[in-house]
Amino acid sequence: LREDPAHHTNETVGYYRDRPAEATDLDDLTAWVMTVIQFLWSYDDLMGVTWHEWAMLRFVTEAAQLGGLGNHNLFHRLQRQWELARPYNAPLNGTYADVRRAAFNEFITPRLEALPADLQEYVFSRYARARPGREQYQAQMSLRARLVPGRYRDTKEPLALWETYIGLIVKGHYYLINVVAHDENGDPLVYGQGGMSWPLRFVGRQPVGPSGEELIIRQDQVYRADDSTWVGYLDMAPASCVKWQLREVLRDAAHREALSPDQAVDILLAETPRRAQRRLRKLLPPKTQMALESLSRAPILINWDVLNRDRSLAELRRAHRGIGDHALVIMRTESSIIFDQSHVFFDGTWSLAMAEVLTTAAVQWCRRCTTLAPSETSPPEALQLEASIPFLNEANRQRREPEVSAETTIWDISQIFKLRQMLLEKAGTRLTVNDLLVITRIFHAAHYRPSPQVRAEIEALQEKAPSSPEGRALKAIERSLERGRVLNPSLAIPVDASPFDPRERVFLLTFRNLADRLVHVWDDTWEAYQAYRRIEPPDTPEGREALQAFLLKRTFLISNLRAFSHILAASKAVAMRGASLSVAIFNLLSHLPPWLQYLLNAIPEHIPPLNEIIKGDEVYSNVGRVARGASLTRFMSAKDDGNTKALVWGVMTDDEDRLIVTMRDFRPHVDYLLQTGHSDLAHLLAQDYVVSYTQDLIGLVARLVAMLQVEVPS
Repeated sequence: LREDPAHHTNETVGYYRDRPAEATDLDDLTAWVMTVIQFLWSYDDLMGVTWHEWAMLRFVTEAAQLGGLGNHNLFHRLQRQWELARPYNAPLNGTYADVRRAAFNEFITPRLEALPADLQEYVFSRYARARPGREQYQAQMSLRARLVPGRYRDTKEPLALWETYIGLIVKGHYYLINVVAHDENGDPLVYGQGGMSWPLRFVGRQPVGPSGEELIIRQDQVYRADDSTWVGYLDMAPASCVKWQLREVLRDAAHREALSPDQAVDILLAETPRRAQRRLRKLLPPKTQMALESLSRAPILINWDVLNRDRSLAELRRAHRGIGDHALVIMRTESSIIFDQSHVFFDGTWSLAMAEVLTTAAVQWCRRCTTLAPSETSPPEALQLEASIPFLNEANRQRREPEVSAETTIWDISQIFKLRQMLLEKAGTRLTVNDLLVITRIFHAAHYRPSPQVRAEIEALQEKAPSSPEGRALKAIERSLERGRVLNPSLAIPVDASPFDPRERVFLLTFRNLADRLVHVWDDTWEAYQAYRRIEPPDTPEGREALQAFLLKRTFLISNLRAFSHILAASKAVAMRGASLSVAIFNLLSHLPPWLQYLLNAIPEHIPPLNEIIKGDEVYSNVGRVARGASLTRFMSAKDDGNTKALVWGVMTDDEDRLIVTMRDFRPHVDYLLQTGHSDLAHLLAQDYVVSYTQDLIGLVARLVAMLQVEVPS
């Protein structure tokens, strides 16, 4: 999960909806820079809070079950109760970690107190034994780190606060803003006894005090190395100084020419394989290499150029976005904020939560920034990122073409909820929304046929170019469509591992519906329903016979749907325990040397049945409904680094109960079409596929509702 496609991308609209109307562009920029500085400063604490939540929820649930209280209102679906209760905003005079800690304490206290004394002791003893995992989790998830590319894998290298930057991109030019307060000479400031400040000096990388004594810095606290005496603390860069720096950056950028993304050093590095990064960067001029070394110490970047929101998330994220070493890139359109988040640092549902947290925090900061006067300090200079001819030649040779993507929205999903209720009342069957989405994907793969418009475009291409290279593209299109009709898709479904152990992050469930008859049973039942409806009047011997035939097949269909939901739920339960085949194989690989991991990891890609079992050929990530009041509007899921994922689905329900579906298309024909200059057809094929999927979902729900409404004669 280290390559460029391994990023989640989210969009929120809350900032432009709620920011003060009088705020200027400088106020907006200052608000976002201060938001991410504060976010970086408190993120390790937030990770400690989330670990505490998951540990306590797990142990309290276990205790409640041991005491026979599992079905009590206080303990039933305890994790879901907390998901609905947890906050997503914080006041300026506190951090989100503080607010979330207080909210969780208020939530869990009455549940702890409701347990008998011996079970309370059980919870606290289990927690004490697990406590060492908290610091490990904080170190594992810290954002103050950069990704150092290697041949076989990236290394996550921690960054000290005093060497961490926020990167700012304006018109394609990069500027670095210090996270820690610095003096006029550019040295980090330490605030000690009585509020006195002094510059932090370094001998090599060893920090030293005013008298040359060696120091140790833990987070933002400074101690003497010899006796661990506290001598001071590092402080955040003042908002007034940051505002002055940003004003100077905007003035400087106004006189610069905008850089085209096509041959820019940063874009080329982002879109070339990570295994080639070290060699590629050595081909650059020494000054550029030094600039990239500094840029890599910015875990968060903000691209302040306004993008066109009408484009898909996959297209929007292909703006200037650093060099692939960063955790998070924030971009903006005229009415929304885009968050591009590396899967190394953020999992799917967590990426959504943090996008909303940052959005609400930025609104708070903007209210303050409108009243803030800039304070003069040293302005940052633009980094010089110049290419060399050998670099350009090699980077363009290795550059990977981007995928195509498509998005669509179902504006009203009330019928889905109606269907779920009808299945429960009339058939005693519980189907989740996710069950219906996965079932639809299986039906869709089996039944998809290109729309007349798409078929006409394919036929036009056939007339233009019966031979290569377009001919190869046409063959690839036919293979892609035929494979979907013949084989059930093998879905790689990410499952949140936090209830089991937060350090595991995500368990992979690879799911393929091996019961092909489900599609046939559905088709037979629908045909029987239509045959019954065609008989007029229905109250005839022929009509009654058709009704009985339909009711029998309907019962068989419902039993198949029920069995499918049980199989999917059981598979998910196995995955949530970390006991799936995929997880077992990945755990075996993790103990091997990196070169051998790399070799063995690639083997399934050359054996399709093995790949479908271990990794799946599609990612299907349904993050569910967003939190009440959240302003999230779009979600795009990440793709792993392998070459076998054909499609990556991202599904989200927003706060207005709209279902938003995004699809990243990596099918073989995409590469052929892009290489031959037929990107329009590649996009048309992707859009047609995702729209037909949502149409199939609407049709499946409507047809099942209609079939369930047929009453059994008394």
